[in-house]
Amino acid sequence: MASVVSEVLALLVLLPVLVLMLVLVLVLVLVVCIIVVVAVVVEQDTSDQMALLVEAMAPTKLGPISETGGAFAAIRSDGSVVTWRHAGFGGDSSAVQEQLRHVQQIQASHGAFAAIRSDGSVVTWGPADYGGDSSAVQDRLRDV
Repeated sequence: MASVVSEVLALLVLLPVLVLMLVLVLVLVLVVCIIVVVAVVVEQDTSDQMALLVEAMAPTKLGPISETGGAFAAIRSDGSVVTWRHAGFGGDSSAVQEQLRHVQQIQASHGAFAAIRSDGSVVTWGPADYGGDSSAVQDRLRDV
């Protein structure tokens, strides 16, 4: 009888250790799954952006590349502009793409871009908090 009691007590002592080990294994499996999902998303995002960059570079050569904290912009040899990476840092110039012609220079802030055109006008894009919205001073951005 004492032998059975000691075995039951030993099992009761080991049970929390086994449960803890099982929880740790499950947490480890969850972390690995999260890492795999993030890696796939990042790889897909980077792959898509690289395809856009290659497509953008194909017809013309790129000039100097400007960068914010998370986006890039380059002037093509025909004076148009190509942008890529995070929209929240100026990587999406689609709202002003028609204005991005005859660009001579691009300046970048932490999260927005400004393009100086050959006629001396300035086009900005990106989050307003970083300077991407110049509509309030557009009349003063002439002959820059």
